[in-house]
Amino acid sequence: MARPILDEETNFVYISDKLRVFFPEFHDALTEKFSEMHIHFGILHGTKDIWCRDYMPIQMNDMSFVGYKFDPDYLKENFGHSEYTEYESKYSPIGARLRPWERVSALSEISVSHGIDISSRLRNFNIVLDGGNLVFCGNYVIVADKILKENKQSRDELESILREMFNLEPIIVHWEPDHEDVYGHTDGMFRALPTKKDEKPKLLYLHRWDSPSKRLRDNLRETAGDRIELKEIVFEKKGPGIDSLAWAYINFLQVGRKILVPKFGLADEDSVMDQFHSCFGIKPESIEMPDIARQGGALHCLTWNIKNENKRE
Repeated sequence: MARPILDEETNFVYISDKLRVFFPEFHDALTEKFSEMHIHFGILHGTKDIWCRDYMPIQMNDMSFVGYKFDPDYLKENFGHSEYTEYESKYSPIGARLRPWERVSALSEISVSHGIDISSRLRNFNIVLDGGNLVFCGNYVIVADKILKENKQSRDELESILREMFNLEPIIVHWEPDHEDVYGHTDGMFRALPTKKDEKPKLLYLHRWDSPSKRLRDNLRETAGDRIELKEIVFEKKGPGIDSLAWAYINFLQVGRKILVPKFGLADEDSVMDQFHSCFGIKPESIEMPDIARQGGALHCLTWNIKNENKRE
C-alpha cells in the first residue's frame, strides 16, 4: 500500500527558479550550502512563487505523485494586506512586485529539471490543500483545520479524501490565525521524529512559553489523544527576535540523514541546535535567513525534496 515518502527517505531537493530572482544572495548561500553538504539539488522552472512546498505534489513510495488544488485563502484578492503576504515588505531585497493573488503557481506550468516526469505518474484529488499543511507521522497525517474553511465538503468527506490520498489516518488540529501565523501550515507547527518499530509516533514541537504555539500543542493533544507523543524543543532564554523568528526553527529541511536548520543568532540558539542533535541523532547544519523567515516561511517551505531513483549517494 503506497504511502508518502518521508524526509529521511529522500535524496534530492528542488527550489523555485524565483528564489534566485527575489532573493539572489540567499539563493547563492543556500545552493552553496547544498554543495557543502553534498545534497543533490535542482530547479523548478516556471514557478510564480518561492514557496514550492505548498504547490508541488506529494511523492508516494510507489514513485507516484498525489496532487491537489492549490488555491489558498491567503493568496486571494480579498484576503487583505499584510507584510506576511506581500513580498513588497521592507525585508525583501528587491521585492517580487506581484500581488499575492498573482503568485499562484500552477503545476501544469512548472518544468522539473533532472528528468523527473510527474505528469505521467500524477493522481489529482478534488481538494483545496497546501503541501505545507501536511505533516506525516507514523500512521497519521496532521492537517490544520483551515481545510474545513477552504473546501465545501464536510469534515467526514475531507477525512475520507485524505485517507484515500495518503493511506493514512487524518488528524485535523484546530488552528486560529494570528499575527504570528496567517497561513495555517502544520509544517510550521510540528515535525515528525524518527521512531523505532512498534514505538508510538513522535512529533517535534517548539515550546515558547505562552505564545500562540502553546495553544496549538494543547489543541493537538486534545485531538490526537495518546496516539502521538510530543517532544518539545525548549527555549530557556528570551531575547530580541524570539517572538518574530523563533518559530522558523521547526521549519527545517531534512534530506535523508542531513538536516539544515535556520539560523538567526537568537538567545539560546546553541541549545536549540543541541536539542535537534539529540532528537534526530544527526548534527544539524545551519544557514542564516532572517529576511526570508520574516516573509512567513523558512527552509521546509522553500524546498521540495523527493526520492530520485537516478541519484545515489
